[in-house]
Amino acid sequence: MAPSLSHSLVLSLALVLLSLTLTNASLPVVSTSGSYWNSKIDGASVHPDSDSFIAQGGNKKLYIDFSTHLSTFDSNSIEYQCAPLNQASDYGNHCSNITLLPYSQNGALSGETTYTCTNGGDCRYFVHDASNGILYETTGGGGSLSSFDSECTVVWDLTTTYPNTLRGSGCAGADGSGMPVSNLLLNLLEVQDDAISHALRFSLPRGSVQSGVHFLPAQASDPAANGPAAALPTGSRLRLRADFDADSLSPEAQIIVVALKTYGIYLAEAAGNLFSLTAQSQRGLSSTWELTGDIDETSLNSILLADFELVSSGSPVADEDCQGASPPVSTDCLAEVDCERNEWSDFSPCVDGSGVEQTCAPGGTHTHTATLKTPAAYGGSSNCPLTQTLPCNTQPCDTAPASCVPQPWGEWNACSASCGGGTRERSRANLGQGECEVIPPEVEACNEQACVSQTDCVMDEWGPYSECSCSSSLRTRSRTVLVTPSANGLPCPSSTETDSCECSGINSQKTGLEDEIFKGFTYWMLIVVIAGAVLFLAAIGVLVWYFAIHRKRHDFA
Repeated sequence: MAPSLSHSLVLSLALVLLSLTLTNASLPVVSTSGSYWNSKIDGASVHPDSDSFIAQGGNKKLYIDFSTHLSTFDSNSIEYQCAPLNQASDYGNHCSNITLLPYSQNGALSGETTYTCTNGGDCRYFVHDASNGILYETTGGGGSLSSFDSECTVVWDLTTTYPNTLRGSGCAGADGSGMPVSNLLLNLLEVQDDAISHALRFSLPRGSVQSGVHFLPAQASDPAANGPAAALPTGSRLRLRADFDADSLSPEAQIIVVALKTYGIYLAEAAGNLFSLTAQSQRGLSSTWELTGDIDETSLNSILLADFELVSSGSPVADEDCQGASPPVSTDCLAEVDCERNEWSDFSPCVDGSGVEQTCAPGGTHTHTATLKTPAAYGGSSNCPLTQTLPCNTQPCDTAPASCVPQPWGEWNACSASCGGGTRERSRANLGQGECEVIPPEVEACNEQACVSQTDCVMDEWGPYSECSCSSSLRTRSRTVLVTPSANGLPCPSSTETDSCECSGINSQKTGLEDEIFKGFTYWMLIVVIAGAVLFLAAIGVLVWYFAIHRKRHDFA
C-alpha cells in the first residue's frame, strides 16, 4: 500500500536530518592495541637516517587531495541496499571473503561522481555501516546494484581491537600498506572545530617509495612502489619540523600545520605524481571546504618534503606473504526490500489488432509503461511489471466521444542543451470530426546542472642544464607552462629542477692563472737579463776608456 503524502514528507525529512547527522559525525576509527593513530610525536626522537631518507624524496611541495568519498548509513537509511560483490582472485588472502556490499543509488567511487571509474585512479569505494560497526574499503571497484566488481574489498570490524599486525602480517587491502584509510583522513569538521587529534596519511610518487620493506604499522609495501633502496618505505611517520614558520599561511592551514607537528603523517601509498595529504571530500556533508576558509589543493604548497623529519623507530621490516587476513566479519546486510516503480506513463493510442485506431466498440487496447525505481533485494517482492496493456473504447459507437478528443502526450524530444539549462517539449494530437484546434506543445526545463570543464596543466619539455656552479656543485634546468590548468584541473608540477654535478672550472682557472703568472715572470726576467747585459757592456766600456786614458798619461810622462 502506497504511503500517504504526509507520511512520505515526514519520512523524507527524517532521512535528510539523519543523513546530516551521520555524515557530520567523526570519522570511523579502527582500534588497535598500539596507539598508532593518535599518539603525539612532537617529542619523539628523529630517526638516525632521517636526512638520507627525506633527501630521496626531493623538494616536493605538499598538496591536499580532496577526492576521497566516505559514505555512512545505518538501519534507517532506506536508500542503501546490498549489491552482489564479485572480487578478483589476484589478491587472494589480502581480501575479505564477502559476497554482498552496501550500495546507495546516490553514492560514488572516490574521485568520481558515479560508480563508473573514468579518471584512471584506484576506483575506491568507502562505506561505513554505523549500526553494525563495520567499515568497507574497496579498491578497483565499480558497477551497479545488480553487480559490483572489485579487485579487493577489506572489511574492518570497528567493535574490536586489532593487534599490531592489524588484519595480518603481510596483508594489504584497499590501501597497499594494509593500514585503514579512514583513520588517517583529513576531515572538514575537524578543521572547522580546530580539533585534529590524530595522524594524517599521505602519498608520494611511485619512484619515491621503497619496495619490499615497510615500517610498522604498515603491513606491506605498496605493490606499485619502485623507488631506490634509500627511499622512504610505506608506514614511514614524518613530523613537520618544530621551527617551520607558518605565519604566512591562513588560519585554517595553520590548524593543519599544528597537527603535522604534533601527530605527523604516515606514508600510506605510492600513487600519482605529487606529495599529497588525503582529505575526505565534501560529498554528502552539510558543509563544504569552501565554507571552511582558505583551504584548497595548494594551501600547503609552501611546505616541502624537506621540511619534515622521519621519527619512525628501528629499521624497515621486510615484506612477508599474507597468510590470511583476520577472520571474516559478520556482515548482515539490510532487510528485504520490495521492488518499487516510478509513475505510469500516459496510455498509448487505442488500436485494434491491426494497429487501426478505435474510438468505440469493438474497441481495442492501449498500453502504458513505467521505469523501475527500486529493485527487489534480500528476498523482497519483485512483482513490479513495467508494462501494462488494458482494453479501451469498448463503449457502443452511438455513445462515442464528442469531436476533438485530445490524444495522449507523445515522448519528450531531446533537451536543447546538455548542461547549463535547456528546454524540451512534447506534443499531442487533437482528433475528431471536422477541424480541431491545435494543442500547443508542453515545454519544460532540462539539464539545469552547471557545465563544468576541466583543463589539466601541460608542461613543455625540459630545457638544457646550466653550467655547473663551482660554489654549490649544482646545475639547474627549467621548463615552461604550455597550458594553464583550470580550478578543477591537475596543478602544474615544478618548473625548475636542480641536480648535483662536479665542477671542472676550478682547475682550469687555476692553470690559467699559473700560465699568466709564468708569462709575466718570464717577461720581467727577460727585461732584467737585457738590462743586466746593457749594464755589463757599459761597465766594460768604462773600464776600456779608463785604461786607455791611463796609458796615454803614462806614455806622456
